[in-house]
Amino acid sequence: MGHILADIQLTNPRKPDLKAMSVRALADTGAWMLCLPEPIAIQLALV
Repeated sequence: MGHILADIQLTNPRKPDLKAMSVRALADTGAWMLCLPEPIAIQLALV
């Protein structure tokens, strides 16, 4: 079994003036939540 990676766009819908961020993410088909590294959350003004 291998890892499934996906290229995704992250945005903050409450701050549409911020530029979207492109990242490569590990896909987990059983996940219920998204976990972001703190530097990405800061860049998107989520913290």
